[in-house]
Order: sequence, then structure tokens, then C-alpha cells
Amino acid sequence: MNKRRHKKIPAKVKAEIISESLVPGCVISKLASQYGVSKQIIYEWRKEFQANHPQFGASVAAANSFIELPIINSKPCVLEKASLVFHDFSLVLEGQIQTSSLLAILKILEESC
Repeated sequence: MNKRRHKKIPAKVKAEIISESLVPGCVISKLASQYGVSKQIIYEWRKEFQANHPQFGASVAAANSFIELPIINSKPCVLEKASLVFHDFSLVLEGQIQTSSLLAILKILEESC
């Protein structure tokens, strides 16, 4: 039987990866690439961390509520309607909206908030 060998990650680096993975909005695949590990191993480490540190279970559960969706089709999409709801205002765009335009709008909003 051929077992896959993983490179040995120092405990300090592993803890850093787990900590970064719990930050809201963290994209696990980017984090995995940054550290040269698989995203599956990061999910395994987080699960192990949760089991060994139940006092942090809520933060791990909250971080696990984010679902990462890989983009398979790189063609631009056209939306008919986009609705963004913030705590103090909302923005509704209707018509033929290019996803690239929506991303540009989101970037402007992010920089101004």
C-alpha cells in the first residue's frame, strides 16, 4: 500500500494556519496555496482543533458556515438583477449587469466603508 507523505509542518506554523483559517472571509484554497498544503488538510486540522478545544467550537463552527465555491467557468456572466443590502442602505441594480462591473462596484463600496 502506497501512503501519501505529507511534508512535516512545524506546530507553530500549523497553529498560524488554523488561526488564519478562522478569520471571517478567509479563502481556504488561497491559504492552502500560500503555505503549500492542501485545503483538505486545513479542514482536517480545524476539525481536530475543534475537538481538542471545545471552548473555541463556536468560532470554528461560524468559520465553517462559509462555503467556498470554486469558479469552474471563467467566462463572464451577465446578471439580470443584483441586490446588495447593507446595515444602513441597499443597492439594487437591474438590467444586463456584467459580473466584472459588479465586482468593480463592490470594490468601490469596500474601499469607502
